[in-house]
Amino acid sequence: MKRIYLIMVACFAISFMAKAQVFVIDDFEGAEKGWASIADATVLVDVNPSGSGHALKVTCSKVGAPYSSFSGPILNGQTIPLGTGAGQYQYIHAKVYYEAAQTCVIKLENGPGGALFESGWIDVNDVNVWKDLVVDVTTISGFTPGDYGTFFMMPGRTNSEDWYNPKKESQIFYIDNIELSNDPNPTTSITDVTASSTLNVATNGNLVSISFDAQESSVATVSIFNVAGQMMNQQVLTTAVGVNQTTATITAKGIYIVKVEMGNKSFVLKFVK
Repeated sequence: MKRIYLIMVACFAISFMAKAQVFVIDDFEGAEKGWASIADATVLVDVNPSGSGHALKVTCSKVGAPYSSFSGPILNGQTIPLGTGAGQYQYIHAKVYYEAAQTCVIKLENGPGGALFESGWIDVNDVNVWKDLVVDVTTISGFTPGDYGTFFMMPGRTNSEDWYNPKKESQIFYIDNIELSNDPNPTTSITDVTASSTLNVATNGNLVSISFDAQESSVATVSIFNVAGQMMNQQVLTTAVGVNQTTATITAKGIYIVKVEMGNKSFVLKFVK
């Protein structure tokens, strides 16, 4: 009976870790990756509007006529693994911050054999707060599993016939934490960290000490990524109320991101080793 119990615990831990793993396309905290703009948009990595870290600021302005609803930021030269196979991810997550209610379309191009696809129009009705947009690629008609080279967001697009929408003139959008995962649940914005949910990191040689607060007993996943989005370390912990601590070994010098996930909340912190 004890052996069966241990096997069940091990299987749960492996399943939980696999679910929690993420592939970071960009969190705008490391070296800039070369985002460009399409049509009537300008892009700039700027201070997060909530005052914590950085985000991609996108300004869409009407220049002449017609206004292009295909305006937005584009990132080329990527390897974005999408699908349900080994090493692939089913869900695209992207956090957006809108100053006015609007929609968004996410598009990926340069896939297998030149494949491309678009999400549907995603309504963003919550303003002046971060919202995690989640796209299940397997529900999109014509989706082809594999690696995609181009990521494109159209934060003001409504439909292909909408070329003169006054609501979109000179609007500002913010985009942050563009990730892939196999978890369909939206995550709470990183800017929702409060005094009762703190995250701290200290380094001593190759030892990285991580501490964070938990408001209840739960399970937390603590992950460390480099700025390229590669996972360097991951642990699954049972938390207690109050301060929780753990350590990890990182040997190479550089900029890293610690991410702590508890329930539907995630907190991140950048550190330099």
